[in-house]
Amino acid sequence: MQTATATATQSEGEWRGIGVQQSRGWQHYCIHRPEAHILLFRRPLGTDPQTGRVDAELARMAREEEYKGQLGLPETARA
Repeated sequence: MQTATATATQSEGEWRGIGVQQSRGWQHYCIHRPEAHILLFRRPLGTDPQTGRVDAELARMAREEEYKGQLGLPETARA
């Protein structure tokens, strides 16, 4: 594995090129300055991990579950 340069956020091609492996749809958004080898990633709720695209219905459902948790309401039963 190669080392990451800690000067700017990296494109998907760059971080995959240094050996980072994860599902699609992730974006490198921040560098942890005290430990430059730590890369921080994010992706929108409802992102399909195989395509990297956001499914509007999954995003809506995820937001509803997140808000219920924040308000202390019971989450929807999952099958």
